[in-house]
Amino acid sequence: MIQKTIARRYGNGFLKQAEETIGRESGLEELKNIKYILLDSPELMKFLENPVIAPSPKHRLIDAICRRRFSTSLKHFLYFLIRKRRINLLREIIQEALKRYARREAIDAVLRISFPLDL
Repeated sequence: MIQKTIARRYGNGFLKQAEETIGRESGLEELKNIKYILLDSPELMKFLENPVIAPSPKHRLIDAICRRRFSTSLKHFLYFLIRKRRINLLREIIQEALKRYARREAIDAVLRISFPLDL
């Protein structure tokens, strides 16, 4: 429960920051893409999550991954997660950001029909 709350806060924080810099849609697209790169490679995530490894080699890895493909906003967000030792929550953070975006983009509609629906 605590991890979900933390992930929600970081996900919301990223969306706010992305909205101000690169746009929400671009930010979400980058989150999805980094998810496929990092989370689909267990070795990379083990390296990033390892508390024994200093932040600077992790930053160099993020630099190599993000070069020319991702914004500096995402890169700095990943640096921040490494510094705060929350990179292990990346999957949950991305899920929470996607949920928040989906809720924000939801549209309420009223359907009027001339015959009853069989439910």
